[in-house]
Amino acid sequence: MDDDSLRGWQLRSLFRIAERRDQLIGCLLLVMLSGCSVDQHDHPELTSGQQLFDFHCAPCHKKDGTGIFLKGVPPNRDTDLSVWEIIHKTEKGSGDNSKMPRFQSMPDEEAAKIAIYLKQLGSMKTPAK
Repeated sequence: MDDDSLRGWQLRSLFRIAERRDQLIGCLLLVMLSGCSVDQHDHPELTSGQQLFDFHCAPCHKKDGTGIFLKGVPPNRDTDLSVWEIIHKTEKGSGDNSKMPRFQSMPDEEAAKIAIYLKQLGSMKTPAK
């Protein structure tokens, strides 16, 4: 194998490694973000607004609704949105640039329980850090 062939082979190998790395990073990001989009609603054991919030919302917004600033997840516990607006945002999303997943298959009753709990959560004392 001459020097040009060897260099070509080395470059192709480096490109393949870079492609694999990029694919792996993409997969890891997808897995990390998928924790925030649990759009599964076959869970009869979850009946209260708090249980539903913990299942669907807490992975991103935390159980106390304070969000995760460094990940760009805003708090939702002190929202000025009405119950109806929370339901709408939960099911339809909040725009094209939003990172929040849409829970399109969420039943209205489930979304309402989450929204009511979220409004109650806002009136509770913020936990000490």
